Amino acid sequence: MERMPSGEGRKLRSLELADVYEKMGNTYEAIDAWTHVAREYPDHAPAFANLARLYEAVGQWSKVIESLTRELDVHDSQAQGTDRRGQEQARAIRRRIGAIFEKELELPERAIEAYGAVHDADAGDDEAAAALERLYEKLGRWKELEALLARRSDHGNRETKVALLERRAALMTDRIGDHAGAAAALRQLRKMHPEDDAIA
Repeated sequence: MERMPSGEGRKLRSLELADVYEKMGNTYEAIDAWTHVAREYPDHAPAFANLARLYEAVGQWSKVIESLTRELDVHDSQAQGTDRRGQEQARAIRRRIGAIFEKELELPERAIEAYGAVHDADAGDDEAAAALERLYEKLGRWKELEALLARRSDHGNRETKVALLERRAALMTDRIGDHAGAAAALRQLRKMHPEDDAIA
């Protein structure tokens, strides 16, 4: 392979070598081979995806993040604005990055950045929203949690909106001290349930 000139033939041989090392169960040799592919063909997203998977197998989480970030860069540079499949792939990578920052590296602030990017791209992403709620609550970032709940209530059905308005009102009363904001949320809730004297 090393004696071959640059081109498609050399690329195919590089991919084959990486695949052979994986089939042999030689994880570190496979990492070296995929690193070689990624270095020579930096626009080959599967190389970074495979590196992330292999680094995860050996518990090198910072390398997993680095590989996923590179994969994301490739997808972002190649994606068309209306390519739904590419957008979903990018969101999935960001969700995975967020999960690693949260659970493996215990860096909640970085996890919030990753999940926040997913939620900004798709406010209907329930997994990202649930993760952000969990992290905001854990860090005591009540105003950001309330803003997230307000944004989520714009996309839910009636039952979801009711539950979110109740949470927002309680949050603004108990944690933020925004009684005017809590009253506004309760007024919205009262319109949805005019018969509920407890709201009044």
